[in-house]
Amino acid sequence: MLRGREYGETDRLLTLFSREYGKIEALAKGVRRPTSKQRGGTQLFTYADFLLYRGRALAIVRQAQPRESFSHLWGDWEKSRGAAVIAELLDAVTLREEPEPELFRLTLSSFFLIADIEPDLLIAAYALKALKEQGYWAEGAEKDSALGEGSRAMLRRLLLTPAEQLARLRWSPEMREEICGFLRRWAEAQLERRLPAWETTF
Repeated sequence: MLRGREYGETDRLLTLFSREYGKIEALAKGVRRPTSKQRGGTQLFTYADFLLYRGRALAIVRQAQPRESFSHLWGDWEKSRGAAVIAELLDAVTLREEPEPELFRLTLSSFFLIADIEPDLLIAAYALKALKEQGYWAEGAEKDSALGEGSRAMLRRLLLTPAEQLARLRWSPEMREEICGFLRRWAEAQLERRLPAWETTF
């Protein structure tokens, strides 16, 4: 579950991302009531099995069974911010109801891996891979920037290193700030929209 906002008195409008159907807008009726059986499956960032009914304007949530709530996100501000940036990026680079199985795999693995990997390192790698997957990253784009040579080399490593091996990479605080600032500005320019979750730091 990427995003949710209040709808009416007791409902919530959800933005979901699935392996088979891509990004979906769905209405969870009555989910804000304390007694709702769907509350667990409709919490932010939760990985869940959804049963949806296709309404005239919106899909309606009939059932939401949580599979993973990613508890490591909720006691650590940096990790929860990292998840918010990943969700924001995913929402920005995808269209509704367009299957994106590679992005689904990348996003799900990133939500697990953020428990053990520095959030900004994971964000940078995720941003590069997601932007490239969707055609928003040009080969050699870093060469046209004011990045130092070390940061350019790190960008290439972030792009090529499998997510599961990112913990092996090391960067300095200065390199982290330079790379994340560059990637945020690049993403906002290419997507023609602000990324407020990412702007909380860089």
